[in-house]
Amino acid sequence: MVWDNFESASGIEGTEVTGLMPDNDRKLLKNFLHRLQHGNTKIIITSRSPEAWLSATDCFRLALHGLQGEECWQYCDAVMHGLDLTVDRSDRSYSNLIKKIDGHPLAIRAISLKLAQTAAANLLDTLEQNLNDAEQNEITDAADTVLGLLESCFPPEYTATLQFIGLHQRYVQFDTLIDMMKNSAFSTSQITINACFTVLERAGLVHPLEKNIYTIHAMLQGYLRRQHPAETTVQSAFVDLMGHFAEHLTPEEFRTQRAPFFIHGANFHFALSLAKTLKMTDHAVALSQFLATFAQNNRDFQVAGSLDVLADVKNKT
Repeated sequence: MVWDNFESASGIEGTEVTGLMPDNDRKLLKNFLHRLQHGNTKIIITSRSPEAWLSATDCFRLALHGLQGEECWQYCDAVMHGLDLTVDRSDRSYSNLIKKIDGHPLAIRAISLKLAQTAAANLLDTLEQNLNDAEQNEITDAADTVLGLLESCFPPEYTATLQFIGLHQRYVQFDTLIDMMKNSAFSTSQITINACFTVLERAGLVHPLEKNIYTIHAMLQGYLRRQHPAETTVQSAFVDLMGHFAEHLTPEEFRTQRAPFFIHGANFHFALSLAKTLKMTDHAVALSQFLATFAQNNRDFQVAGSLDVLADVKNKT
């Protein structure tokens, strides 16, 4: 059993990366892990946070470092080949640049995209300056520095698209995002949105699945939340579409609900929390009713009952 990028669920203490998992759910998870001890099931949890809620007796911590030695250079060569670029491995500036980012695969991809327009020596100077200017929060600032360096070549027209992507959890559906943006105050052409996704894909920050659905790298999600927080109009457009989508799915059969929930389950939950904050009551009710209906169809009666509370209060009024 593998849970990757667990920090997106638990948050990172002392940073702006807030957790999406309630304390009660984390206690349930810890109890579940305790019950699996001494069994045959192997559990792997990866996180950029130390996850102090798990003691030394609960788990074995293994620090994961970046690529090193020949495996790092092989990966660099593969990335450069995919980008149709060539770099001399003996170039000291390029070698120091790769060392500076500690062989992090995603950082290597992001930096490699910049090498098409910027010399390795200039890129190294900029990266060192940005790292020196960054605050002492190593968990978030190292990632932000590399991604910020990549973003420096983005046109300002990408900003709205990045805000909408940042609201999504795990997956983003291209045509759904376009509909959201049409209902917002931002007028961004589909050509611009396509170009933004193309750059993010080449950097390894989003990965296409099928039917215009992309997975979002956890590092990108955290970066966008910090550097491109969604404006109120963007949040409202996100909640509006997800609310109407939920309303459409509520009366459907369970087999029809399952695929959209697999892709947008976390998005529905996040839209519900935003709807409450923005006081979009009708949307909050629609989202609660769908999530409660799905949970009931999935035989998760405890969750179904807790989600039905908001809908019951609204109906009584």
